[in-house]
Parts: sequence; C-alpha cells; structure tokens
Amino acid sequence: MPPPRRNGGLIRGIFVTLALSIFSVSLCINLYFLFAYGLSSSGGAEEQILQRGAPDQRIVVLPVEGILLDSRSQQFKRWLDSIDNDNRVKAIVLAIDSPGGAVTPSDEIRQAVAAFKQKHSVPVVVSMGSVAASGGYYVATTADYIIAQPTTLTGSIGVRMDRYNVSELAKKWGVAETTITAPEHGLKNAGSMFRPEEPQERLYYQGIVNDAYTRFVKLVSDARKKQLKKPVGEICTGQVFTANEALTNGLIDEIGYAPAAFAKATQLANLSQPTIVRLQARKGFPDLFMGGSEESRTGVNIRIDRNMIDELQRSRLMYLWRED
Repeated sequence: MPPPRRNGGLIRGIFVTLALSIFSVSLCINLYFLFAYGLSSSGGAEEQILQRGAPDQRIVVLPVEGILLDSRSQQFKRWLDSIDNDNRVKAIVLAIDSPGGAVTPSDEIRQAVAAFKQKHSVPVVVSMGSVAASGGYYVATTADYIIAQPTTLTGSIGVRMDRYNVSELAKKWGVAETTITAPEHGLKNAGSMFRPEEPQERLYYQGIVNDAYTRFVKLVSDARKKQLKKPVGEICTGQVFTANEALTNGLIDEIGYAPAAFAKATQLANLSQPTIVRLQARKGFPDLFMGGSEESRTGVNIRIDRNMIDELQRSRLMYLWRED
C-alpha cells in the first residue's frame, strides 16, 4: 500500500505557486518602471559636482563634444533649459572638445549660449580640450574669455560642402540619369552625382558656401577684434592652429587647463567660494545594461549611429575640420 499523502503537500504547492506568481508580477512591474525610467531619463542631464562651495554661487560646466549635429544641438539646448530658472548660476564654462560639425547645429548651440548669457548677464568662459576647430571655434566666439590647453588644435575657420561625382563610373556601367525638373533649365537638380557638373552649378554652390563663410568670419572679427594680431582674412584661411599659434594670432586669451577656466569664471563673476558642477548626459535604459555609454566604453567622445551616418551623407554645409 502507498504511504498516506501528507496534507502539507497541497499547502506547499499552493504556497510555491503563489510565491512564483508574486515574484513574476513584481519582476514585470520592476522591469516596466526600469524601462520607463530609461526612456524618460535618456538624453536628460545629471550633475557631477567638481567643487563644493557656496550653494548660491554656481559655475556650470557645459560640454560641447563630438561632431556637432542636430542631436547634439538639441541635447545642449535641453541642458540650458534645465538651468534657465536657476538663479544660483553665476557663470558658464563651455568645455569644448569638438572638430566642429554641420553649420546649423553649430550656430544653434552658439545662439543658445548667447541668448542665455544676455538673459542672465553671466560671464562665459571657454575651456578647450584636444580640439576646438571649425564649428567648435564657432561656438567659442560667444565667450568672454578663451583658454586652450597646450596641446589644443583650434581655428580651422572655414566652410565645407562635401560633394562627390560618379558620372564617369555611371557612364562606364551604362547608367544614365533621367531626372525631370521644373523649371526645365533651372538648378533644381544641381549637384547630382550621376551627371557631369555644369559651371553654373559650381558657382551656385560656391555662393552658398561663401555666405556661410562670411558669417563665420564676421563672428570671429566681432568677438576678437581687440585681440586679433593680424587682419582677419589672414587668420580665417581654414587652417588649424596649435595653441601657441592661436595665442599669437589672438584667437585665444590664455594657455591653460580646466582649473584656469574655473578660476577665470570665478573672477569674472566676482565669486568668493563657487560650487562647480558639470552637466552630463544621464544614462538611459541601454546604458544600465551595457555598462555605460559608448564614450565610457571606448574612450571616444563621438557616437557613431545610423542618424549620424545619414546626416554626414547629406550634401550640407559643414563647419568641420577635415582631420584625414
């Protein structure tokens, strides 16, 4: 005869089933809130305290890093919005480490800084990292004082519009473009890579590039007119300068590191014991599982993704230093 069944077996089974159900529900709820947190926090700002001081004497460090495209501009403006109503902010330090980028995002970042500076009457100091060229220097023109590290490369004041023509290759493979435009003989299809370039198309695009260059030069001239040691046309040649050359030409005010920029901001804002905070991107949902952002894992501050590749393939104006 089999042994009599214990009454505790049924109770134990019910308890285990109930415990597993509660655990599963709890796990789902926690994953939901974790995912929601990731979506809501990704791209936001969090503060890193670099120096503790008086709570009402804040110097905010804003990084301008990587290639300046639309996503970078939007993120930067969100950071400024987050401190727009903070009366404790007495100065801004722009930590620029960028070879530049597209013309419009570079201009948007600069304009956002200029508007914040005018609205709140706060000094702006630039602290340059390894490179602050082209669009990176364009952003720097809004500063009251510019400091570059001894190894910084800066300048590259000029404009690019990258274009490619494969008409000879297309002809070789029997490919012909049959695009139809209106007006019939206008410039709607100017710049097509599948047919030889017409002289008027070259002039057309050169005029667009020249206009962006003229704006860049005027900003440099207006911002640095008292410091420039040469005519602006001799400096704004598109070439990149070392820190010593930039200082000689008057593009920067001092050679030093981040602490020198903090000290200058403290002086310009007449602060006695500032608190220095750096805004940085808050980690989003993927970072919680992959051990940090792409920058922290690779040591490179340029995020390569589909949007960035798509933007770089467009025929667009670029304040971007060609490093290769």
